[in-house]
Amino acid sequence: MIQPMLFDVVETIYPLAESGVASGAKGTIVLSYGDGSYEVEFTNDNGETVAVQTLTQGQFVVVWRADESEEVPLA
Repeated sequence: MIQPMLFDVVETIYPLAESGVASGAKGTIVLSYGDGSYEVEFTNDNGETVAVQTLTQGQFVVVWRADESEEVPLA
C-alpha cells in the first residue's frame, strides 16, 4: 500500500454520507495527523471547496503523487 503524503490526490473507495461525497470522488490531502488519518479537501469543477473530511487510509486510494508529479497505477 502506498503511504499517503501531503498534497497527494486520493479517490474515495466508499461514499461519505456525512459530507455528501460520492464513491470515486477525488480530493487532495491537506493535512496528515500522524495517526493514520488525513484531512482531505474535495472541490467542485470551479475549484471551490465542497467538503473537508477526515479519512483513514482504508477509505481512499492514492491516484496521484504530488512529490513525483505522476499518476499512481492501480494494481
